[in-house]
Amino acid sequence: MAAVMTATFNSVDGLLGHLDDEDDTVIEASLQSLVDLIPYHWAEIADELTKIEALSEDEEFRHRQLASLLASKIFFHIQSYEDSLNHALCAGDLFNVAESTDYVKKLTEQCIDSYRSFMQTEYRNKQEKQLMLKSKKAKGDDSEDEESDDEEMAEQPVNAEVAQNAIDPRKIKIVEQVFEYCYQTGDFKHAIGIAIECRRLDRVEQAITLSDDKVAMLMHCFNLCETVINSRTFRDELLRLIVKLFETTDDQNYNAICRCYFYLDDTKPISDILWTLINCDATEDANSKKELSAYQIAFDLTEYQNDAFLRGIFNNIPRPPYSQLFPEKMKKGAAADNAASSQQQQQPPAAAGDNDQPADIGMTSLNNDEQKPDAGDDAMVDDEVSSFWDDALLKKWKQLKSILLGETIIPKYLDFLFRNSHSDFLILKNIKDGISERNSVLNNSLICCNAMMHCGTTIDQFLRDNLEWMGRAAHWSKFTATASVGMIHHKHLDESMNILQRYLPGSGGGPYQEGGALYALGLIHIGDNSDITCNDIRSYLLKHLKQASNEILQHGACLGLGLAALGYGTQSGGSYSKDGGARDKEQGDDDEDDDEEEAEEDDDKQTVASSASTAASALQDDFFNVGPSASEILTEIRNILFQDRAVPGEASGLSLGLILCGSGNKQWYEEMLAYAHETQHEKIIRGLVIGISLIFYNLQEQAEYAIQQLITDKLDTIRYGGCYTIGLAYAATANTSAISKLLHLAVSDVSNDVRRAAVTNIGFVLCNKPEQVPKVVQLLSNSYNEHVRYGAAAALGIACAGTGNAAALKILKVLAKDKVDYVRQSSLIALGMLLMQQNNVEQPEMDEIRSKVLQATCVDKREPTMCQMGAILGCGIMDGAGRNVTISLFNKYNNCKRQYSIIGMAIFWQYWYWYPLIPFLTLCFQPTMIMSLNKDLKMLQIDVESREKNKNRFSYVENLKQEKKDKKKKAIKVELSIAAKTKQRQQKKDKEKEKEEKEEEQQPDAEADDVEMADKSAEKEKKEKKEKDEMEVDKEDKKTKSDDDDKKEKEKEESKYNLLPNPSRVTPNQINFIKWTDKRYKPLTSRLFGFVMVEDTTP
Repeated sequence: MAAVMTATFNSVDGLLGHLDDEDDTVIEASLQSLVDLIPYHWAEIADELTKIEALSEDEEFRHRQLASLLASKIFFHIQSYEDSLNHALCAGDLFNVAESTDYVKKLTEQCIDSYRSFMQTEYRNKQEKQLMLKSKKAKGDDSEDEESDDEEMAEQPVNAEVAQNAIDPRKIKIVEQVFEYCYQTGDFKHAIGIAIECRRLDRVEQAITLSDDKVAMLMHCFNLCETVINSRTFRDELLRLIVKLFETTDDQNYNAICRCYFYLDDTKPISDILWTLINCDATEDANSKKELSAYQIAFDLTEYQNDAFLRGIFNNIPRPPYSQLFPEKMKKGAAADNAASSQQQQQPPAAAGDNDQPADIGMTSLNNDEQKPDAGDDAMVDDEVSSFWDDALLKKWKQLKSILLGETIIPKYLDFLFRNSHSDFLILKNIKDGISERNSVLNNSLICCNAMMHCGTTIDQFLRDNLEWMGRAAHWSKFTATASVGMIHHKHLDESMNILQRYLPGSGGGPYQEGGALYALGLIHIGDNSDITCNDIRSYLLKHLKQASNEILQHGACLGLGLAALGYGTQSGGSYSKDGGARDKEQGDDDEDDDEEEAEEDDDKQTVASSASTAASALQDDFFNVGPSASEILTEIRNILFQDRAVPGEASGLSLGLILCGSGNKQWYEEMLAYAHETQHEKIIRGLVIGISLIFYNLQEQAEYAIQQLITDKLDTIRYGGCYTIGLAYAATANTSAISKLLHLAVSDVSNDVRRAAVTNIGFVLCNKPEQVPKVVQLLSNSYNEHVRYGAAAALGIACAGTGNAAALKILKVLAKDKVDYVRQSSLIALGMLLMQQNNVEQPEMDEIRSKVLQATCVDKREPTMCQMGAILGCGIMDGAGRNVTISLFNKYNNCKRQYSIIGMAIFWQYWYWYPLIPFLTLCFQPTMIMSLNKDLKMLQIDVESREKNKNRFSYVENLKQEKKDKKKKAIKVELSIAAKTKQRQQKKDKEKEKEEKEEEQQPDAEADDVEMADKSAEKEKKEKKEKDEMEVDKEDKKTKSDDDDKKEKEKEESKYNLLPNPSRVTPNQINFIKWTDKRYKPLTSRLFGFVMVEDTTP
């Protein structure tokens, strides 16, 4: 219709003239025609805008809604969208949301944006009121009347500020129409997106329930929770809704459900799911798929690197009878108890006042009745035997435990890193020969470089070959050199004490060596949650921390204990007790504990104790106990802090943060901040503020109160810690408000340290989107302030590590030629991080950067020491762990942030002040491999294809070749003419003699010929016989060999791509090219990276 009208109407002056008509029907017809023609004649119609607005405001005019629609479209074309929306709201039902025009789309976007901002503000204010109520209740200062008033205020949907700018209900109506239109058209993802932005969980639930594929919609929501939603509180609410809706579906995705509970920090439901998956009948579990799913879920949860949470999962899983697990210990305990009881029978009974210890309940019951022990013993033995698990279930439980506590992963990682190590010893040799032996900084850097190159490989050949050179290290260089042994033997848990035996306290090596050994012990056992680490190692480090009086020993013990107990102080990671809970719970659970104690007392009265039961309970204490409690460790570290000594005080502040990582403990935060204001040591203040930043790791908006307090403090060191608090609280979230705060501090703060830290932490916030970091940092890299340039290089290294990003490489190459030495140092370290596991095919500039930038800078004596140090560390990082690891703070294929990697990276950059913190980079290294396992957790002979066009794209970098020494040129001898003539004469005589001898040899000898002919004929006959005998055997062997060769050739011809055996290195950039080709075994995950459980379809 509009097309026909445009063909007949070249001008709309006539229609505009009808607007002055007295007949409403004529005005209506002209308005309708103008509405249809406005896309083509809006400029001409806009001249009569005042007249049209007057019609829309005339209450007596029946068709004022049509006039409002026309005015709205006029304002839309002149790009006055707010006025256009206001007139569209007055148009009522004439504004049709279902139209697919640019006009409708733009105005609905405007309406949704205003509604979204209103609802988010309302939600935020509601959360703030709830936090205020919680804080008041915690203090106990408010009365009942105040509480009732506060509760009424919290229930109000809008606060006073929002009430003044309340949203137009007509906008809400349009948004509701948009929801209904999405439901009708089946565009449920669009509806879910709008509902999440507007904080409407009711609409999210409605969209999921109305959709045909509920599981797909739930997975879509879960993906949005991991990648888009910035508010942690709303994310938790949405995750609870997802879990509730997953229970109503038939096909439950246990992996996604367990990950939801991980974000909710709830271990009990995960334990229940894993228990149901392994505790099922073999008839119901075809091909052991449920069992394999449990193992795959456990492997996926280990990717988050939260071992305290994994320990909490294991603590909530039912355990088999202790006597079934440890029958030998039960026999020994029963024998010892019988011996003790026989001794008591021989001795006379003691008086009541002779023994101050309380009497044992079980022993007093035994003394009352001599007939009960035998019956009790028999009854208990029968009960335990009847409660024994079957062998299949016990095997599943042990395998699940080995995954959750690292007993399976760690040995396989060690074996992979050792067997596939491609480290280049010639690089280390060239650097050692090129630096001065008197420069302790460079020698210390080379020791750390060697430790990074062989981290986790247990290859210490370079140290063994240079023991004399290592022995020259003194003071803190000796401390770091000893700690580097822990980097090399990282995760070598079983032999840690034997490896460090010659360095640990009591070896007589001095405080620097012994303190470094304690530090190395923590580096070996970091990220491990096995019983060895939780009990033996933590107890050992705590003992030496209590006994240490030397500052160096205290420093090493604090760092080692913080690493060994990383995350141990969180609520979900307390040590286990026999009542099934954690030791270190909050005080709010006291009532529940009292009820449990009363129930236990009633049970004790009803049961008959026996000698066997007392022995079993005594031995079970060792099984359930996992070492010293978190409160005991924290108290001892706090005592070291209050000694107010700079070196151990800094380590104690870091250690407190490591143990309380991610807990958000307000009491410890206030205590650490108060002491930071009291002490005069800058090292202690720095250690405390970095520890505070670790406490608020991943808490996002829940850490805002601490962030505001830290970044507005008068002390620049505390503001420095505030920058790291922002970076760690919002790590891998790409939160815009956090980035704006950091950018503001980077350009406005008066302290260079704060500005450097602010730019550096941009890398932490954007580590989940590394492609955006070069755009954000581009201008900062050209800043006049050298500290800002240093931070820009660090941010690129943090976020783009292992990616080989071309834009980041371009910026770092420029910064590597900076005039300031420490800016070049940061850029060289960042280059090493950026180009990890890159080769010439994937990154053409690799050879140039390796040889001319990094390795050449290492040995160039004209370079400043700081530049050489950065180049040496960059070489070690680039070839980390034999070129089989990468620095990965965020796994984009699994959407998980790696806790230990982020923490280790944050502390590593504190080397600016303290070089012994360089070994913390060990936490960031993540092995890059694929390993396929069956239900017995054993590797299978399975190959996967890497389908890249160039087969050398992801291959290892070739090692350097040692140059052969040039042969020395012979010196030219001067001879006289007489001597030359005599030589010529002698040569002529020799030639004549040779001719005569040849002529004599050529004369034939008949007899000799006859003998030779006879010998040859005999030899031929023997050879013919042997050949006849061996022909039959050779034919068979040749056939088998030819068949094998043909098969191999056929496989090579058929597979145009690289075949990767199990296990193999798979770089992060290579994951997209990996394809599963085996037909018998099928993986239980689409993520072909890390540990992959496979199902045998034809067992």
